[in-house]
Amino acid sequence: PDSRPGEQSTPEQEYVQILLLHRLNTGNLTTPQIDWAAEWLREWAPPLRVIAAKEGPEQAVGGYWLDVGLGEGLRDRRPQRAEGELLCLDMEPLRAQLKALIGRLGAQGNPAATRTGPGDAEDLLGLAKRLDRLWLPQAPMRARRGERRPANHVVTVAAGWMEIMLALQSRHARSSGAPPGYHYDDYGRLRNNKEIRQRVGAPRRLERDAWQIFDSSDSGFRIRSLARQAARQWPGALLALQVEDAQGWQLGVVRRLKRVGADVTELGVEVISRNVSLVLPKEIDNRDSGYTVDGIDVEVKGKSFQALYLPPQAQTRVRTPASLIVPPAEFTLGRRLSLTIEGQSHPILLASPLERTREWVWAPLRSG
Repeated sequence: PDSRPGEQSTPEQEYVQILLLHRLNTGNLTTPQIDWAAEWLREWAPPLRVIAAKEGPEQAVGGYWLDVGLGEGLRDRRPQRAEGELLCLDMEPLRAQLKALIGRLGAQGNPAATRTGPGDAEDLLGLAKRLDRLWLPQAPMRARRGERRPANHVVTVAAGWMEIMLALQSRHARSSGAPPGYHYDDYGRLRNNKEIRQRVGAPRRLERDAWQIFDSSDSGFRIRSLARQAARQWPGALLALQVEDAQGWQLGVVRRLKRVGADVTELGVEVISRNVSLVLPKEIDNRDSGYTVDGIDVEVKGKSFQALYLPPQAQTRVRTPASLIVPPAEFTLGRRLSLTIEGQSHPILLASPLERTREWVWAPLRSG
């Protein structure tokens, strides 16, 4: 870590910062989150000291053990046999700073007064709470969301918004619930399949690779791949998944990344929908059109955009009503839209997001 401008870090301070940043190597923190953690650490590290350990209790009170001879980093418990010099790191000064930050971020008032700099206060609060667990000696292990079951399946992956759109457009033409020989287009209109042969008849050159599912649980999959695209993913990335011998596309979010050797990337993927579909919602024009149904103006003149429709979830970790995943630029709380599903138009409202990233917003739907 770099020191602040005008300040000179001592070798001991830099050593402590490296040790604590190593504890953040969990695979489920994004680059901006690690940058924020490093920024806070630069401010909080100076009071921390690594001291020679004396004969004493098995657990360092409020801190970690460090066996210089092992090179394994910080340890919760005193090693039974030290391979080199045995040191102790007192974490109480940093813990006090972190708890004070959590208190400021969680308090009612102006988040700008927290001295955290620009950023979403809610996101920073979530990060601070995670750091409190990662930097807490003897922190309890979190229970897994579901039991893992060994698996050996090939899965086709469409990574990123554009690739997911292409994959679901191809699927939409082949399977739509329409009468034989017909399909519903992106506007909900019934079309003859002959009309789309030129558009989707030839295989699309999607950047999709056959990746391998190593185990699965009720909440998702552990996937490994040699593909370069796997190494380019990040915690929070959106993936469309088509498992061999299974119908339809599932939608998942990357929660964990890990490199296995030099070439293999392992991803922990949470499935948030077992049957995702492409839709084209349109904004409802609030101006009076003079055309009403049951006294309600139903004219739709607003622009349309591509989105992902997630039916009500009952078999995933998060149980939600029907929801949409939309680009961030298209999300406004309470925005009124017209959504066509299998030929039926439904007025809906976008509710408070369940989750949002720089590339997408996941919002439940309310009747509009």
